[in-house]
Amino acid sequence: MGYTHYVRTKRKITDHEWKEICNDFQHLLTTNKLIGGPVIQRDYDDPRAPEITDKHIWFNGAKEDGCETMILYRDEGNGIFCKTNRRTYDIYVKALLIFAYNAAPRAFLVTSDGTIEEWEKAQEWVNSVMPFNEYVLPASLY
Repeated sequence: MGYTHYVRTKRKITDHEWKEICNDFQHLLTTNKLIGGPVIQRDYDDPRAPEITDKHIWFNGAKEDGCETMILYRDEGNGIFCKTNRRTYDIYVKALLIFAYNAAPRAFLVTSDGTIEEWEKAQEWVNSVMPFNEYVLPASLY
């Protein structure tokens, strides 16, 4: 198998919730460019910026740092998984799922092959880069 994260959208995401998720993720991407963090792009072989639309957020690691594409869908009933094999873009997958959980409580069921310690490191990074909020981990990880 491989190191994988899983998410299921359990209810309709409101316009306000989705906008908050997208804005948080975009802010993280902008801030990360300033601090020189890991590179993510549309897909492992597509150097365009991650795709953030009113229906989904789509990204992967760059080139050999990529693995499976992360796609977070807004629509209710969608379930996805993203195998990252702990490559550097994994931190963005976790960050996006943390944003989704915090913006839309009880809307996303997040599970993972990762340990709680790995998730806490991601949470710490998110809270240091995004100091205007205090993000908590999805309860389903415990």
